Amino acid sequence: MDYDSVEEALYRLEVAKEHLERARGALKVKDYPACVGFSQLCIENAAKSVIALYRIPSWTHDPSAELREVIQEHQKEVSNKMGPPAIEKLSKLAQAAETLAPEHGRVSYGDIRERKPPKALYTEPNATGALQLAEISVIVAEEAVEYLSL
Repeated sequence: MDYDSVEEALYRLEVAKEHLERARGALKVKDYPACVGFSQLCIENAAKSVIALYRIPSWTHDPSAELREVIQEHQKEVSNKMGPPAIEKLSKLAQAAETLAPEHGRVSYGDIRERKPPKALYTEPNATGALQLAEISVIVAEEAVEYLSL
């Protein structure tokens, strides 16, 4: 199967949106670890949707460094197609991915050193903050995929 960068980007974006809906649902039922976990997966896939336009995304829960490389390598094209604010927006997406990446394991295993299960680690403000990052990340990724896939 040949690699189709636009197809891969659209797929990753679809996955990000699916996780965003799950995060919203988890927040409604006050399942804060699940909200954070699905928000993290949303952001990870949003970042990978942008990366996919230029290369096959690596198998990592923290694609921030890879997204930063893509931004740097294609800065001129990104600015030309999306406008100068795009670099800042995509950099914020990379930062969101980096910020929430450590939560991937914590929502599953808790804090092993402190012997705290996931439910003891997260509060409503943690969950709403993660969800806000996820929502912004999807908006940025949608814009990037729309303009950069032309």
